[in-house]
Amino acid sequence: MAASPKKEFMGIKNKVGEPIQLQCESSADISAKYYGGMWMLLPGRTRVEWDETDAHSIVFQWQDLTVGVRGFRTTGVTRDELILVASSLK
Repeated sequence: MAASPKKEFMGIKNKVGEPIQLQCESSADISAKYYGGMWMLLPGRTRVEWDETDAHSIVFQWQDLTVGVRGFRTTGVTRDELILVASSLK
């Protein structure tokens, strides 16, 4: 969460997110972007690659802040749970 981030949310630079709507209790719906993966340097590789096996993220503007929420599939965080957490702002 940052008022004026100097860089993009880590791991999604130059990737186009899927537009989604968050239904927050505190305000009208918020437009957000869902990223189903993350740029990573995978074992045995020499360049970063878009990896959709674990990390996934939601990034959005809320009030005067840029908010990023990331979860990991290996810990059981589903897309629906990630959306639920991002929508829980009050």
